[in-house]
Amino acid sequence: MEQFPEGLRAALARADEDYLTGLSNKGTVNRGKKDLQGYSPLVRIQGEEAVLEFGGETCTLRPSLGDSTCTCPSRGICRHLMTAILWAREQAADREKEKQGEESGKPEEEAEKKTDFSPLLDYPADKLKKILGPRKLGSLAARIQSQGLPEMRETSIVTVKLSWEPANVRLLVPVEHSACSCHSRQMCVHKAQALLCYQIWKGKISADALLQEQQEEDGQEEIKGIADQVCRLVSEQFQTGISRLPDSVCDHMEQMAALCHSRQIPNLERELRTAAGVYRRYFSRIAAYRDEELLRLLAGIYRRARELTCAGDEKEFQKLAGSFRTEYGPCPALTLTLLGEREFHGDSGYAGVIYYFWEMNRQQFYTYTWVRPVFYDQPGRRKHAGYHPAPWQLEGEMGTLYEKKLELQGGRASSDRRLSSSEQSRAVILGMVKPWESVCALKQYEDFEKMFQEKRSFFPDGPEADRVVLVIPKGYRKQEYDKIRQVFRLILLDGQGRSLVLEVKYRKEEERVVSTLEQFVRSLEKEPDMRAAVLGICYVEEGRLKLYPIEIYRNWGGRG
Repeated sequence: MEQFPEGLRAALARADEDYLTGLSNKGTVNRGKKDLQGYSPLVRIQGEEAVLEFGGETCTLRPSLGDSTCTCPSRGICRHLMTAILWAREQAADREKEKQGEESGKPEEEAEKKTDFSPLLDYPADKLKKILGPRKLGSLAARIQSQGLPEMRETSIVTVKLSWEPANVRLLVPVEHSACSCHSRQMCVHKAQALLCYQIWKGKISADALLQEQQEEDGQEEIKGIADQVCRLVSEQFQTGISRLPDSVCDHMEQMAALCHSRQIPNLERELRTAAGVYRRYFSRIAAYRDEELLRLLAGIYRRARELTCAGDEKEFQKLAGSFRTEYGPCPALTLTLLGEREFHGDSGYAGVIYYFWEMNRQQFYTYTWVRPVFYDQPGRRKHAGYHPAPWQLEGEMGTLYEKKLELQGGRASSDRRLSSSEQSRAVILGMVKPWESVCALKQYEDFEKMFQEKRSFFPDGPEADRVVLVIPKGYRKQEYDKIRQVFRLILLDGQGRSLVLEVKYRKEEERVVSTLEQFVRSLEKEPDMRAAVLGICYVEEGRLKLYPIEIYRNWGGRG
């Protein structure tokens, strides 16, 4: 008899009883063994295949035994094919013994040595997850976490017992020939679960990563649902028109913002609360209200929500949703002094204080923020910023840190130099220092053109710590008052007559700032030669360089 092709011989050598049972079932294997008695087929070799004819049926054996065919009406591996495979396996084994002239090991032992399960490990996990769907995958991940992996056994095949289905899966190479007790010939949910469990067992994928990934997918679907609700809410407002909206729209926006907060969508939450605040200005007939601002906000909310519903990439999704927490990393020892503070009262429902520390060695600003939600606060007297407790294991209140030189050890800061109040950070007071002694002359801007050139790269949305400046004006221009926009304005001049517009809007939240500025203007009238310094945030608006004031130092340098 002509020798079987090499590929078919290798497949027959691996086909132990476990493998054959996996291809069909135990009964078919036993029937095949019984029919071996008296089995003497006519054999033809055709390329990589072997054709066996006996008893009126023709069986074609292929290197992938599961793809073998028979002329009988049965589907899959019938009794004729099983008999043909068993007979061919015996013939190939006998021929191999003759060739080697020595006894070979048991078929089961040989199979164990030769079986390569890498195709099972390389099967794409993403395809398996798609077959299972979010609900089944979530259940599997939770079950693995609580109960561990199911019982698995490796021989020439991998047997997986899914006790919770219940189902028994026999994983074969190639994967397409795997069998399941549900009798599905396709990649059923049981086979998909078994393959994922096997890949976890072998360390190809992580059970923790699977659970985390599923939680992220579930979270994404939920967030997309909320984003869709936001789109519908804003769309209805556009269709109705601002003039016909009831004042309850403020509550609707706040409720949606609260939902976004609970589902970790901070960007939408902030924008919705800001829009609710602008709506309140409209219904209260406050002069600071502008149609353009509200329309810009609503359009931005709709755009972000729509992009969230369509986001597929995880990185894009996280960028759109935003993050509540800033990532802080270790920073070297810092030598700091507190130069100023400003209160903020955002329309987004948060209020607090930003403190501006000057780092004396690196000659740059760091900020520290104290913040709290004020969604449901009752109107009342606000606590002054200086009375907040000092961080970094320092005793006393923030107001006591002015003109103090601090050394911060074990500090943590964000990429935009925002300092954390980490419990591991510790600051000590080294002594006293005047503001003009801590800031080098190059950072005391008397030339507004130089300041603009150094800061322009941070406009409009660069880190706040990079937009804070200390300016020393040479002169001032008479205070202007914009009755339409309700803005306090003071023009600062440098030695070349270049202007810097100090500007603050008249609002309830800015009462203290405006009051301080008005007192400063009255002082200038009495002392026109006063050498003052202004700490503020610079920005460009309407083509002009402007400054929002944080702190005003009269008699800068200790001189009158």
